[in-house]
Amino acid sequence: MNKRDIGKLGENIAVKFFEDHNIEIIDKNYFTKFGEIDLIGIENKTIIFIEVKLRYSNSFGVPYEAVTELKLDRLRKSALCYLADKEISDTDCRFDIVSLLYSPTDGSFKVDWLKDWVFFDE
Repeated sequence: MNKRDIGKLGENIAVKFFEDHNIEIIDKNYFTKFGEIDLIGIENKTIIFIEVKLRYSNSFGVPYEAVTELKLDRLRKSALCYLADKEISDTDCRFDIVSLLYSPTDGSFKVDWLKDWVFFDE
């Protein structure tokens, strides 16, 4: 499985996870000049910008540790572009990370949901 296939697998698992938690996914793979937002969801009236990280082992650390300050800055800028493109204002927003770690023992994924990972400041 190549990197793109692994990314798609992680996003599909994350979509199912969020649907099971009553969060509607309203957009996927939103690209801007700053980067990509993996998933965009909505919970009540809060827009959620979601970064999905998947790893097949934790030998390099847990998946969410791969989200650097630089990545968070790019996500924030991309989120601002999304809000401008969709003409959305006066709404609450947050950033979440879904950290997926594969278990070769049973073929399952451990899901960690880091809710409101950073504050959405302008």
